[in-house]
Amino acid sequence: METISVTWERDARYRAAMGRHTLILDQPEADGGSDTGPSPAELLPAAMAGCVAYYVGIFLQSRDLPTAGLEVEIDTHSAENPYRLGRFDLRVKLPSGVPAKYRPALERAAGACTIQHTLMHTPEINLDFA
Repeated sequence: METISVTWERDARYRAAMGRHTLILDQPEADGGSDTGPSPAELLPAAMAGCVAYYVGIFLQSRDLPTAGLEVEIDTHSAENPYRLGRFDLRVKLPSGVPAKYRPALERAAGACTIQHTLMHTPEINLDFA
């Protein structure tokens, strides 16, 4: 288990501390923030795209295939009742030189993403006020 601590700094700006890393979270100016960092709703899809990129990259590396130019893009679509991120569309841009015969295996590798598994199998969420 890893504890991540998020602390208010000012307005809609928060500092997230995780292990040796720190990240600033903020909201766009239209939502009362200063836009000095990504919003939490931007971090979730970024985490998913990064996770997919990681698993695809590991697959490519394990077969001595090129990784330079690997890119994962993600588009998010809102849903309502309740308001949330309702759909994620991912595009994996493979480096040139990756044979088409690897596509089914690459799809399985991308599907191993921990973030994707977490969202597809609703986690238990416990909330406590101290």
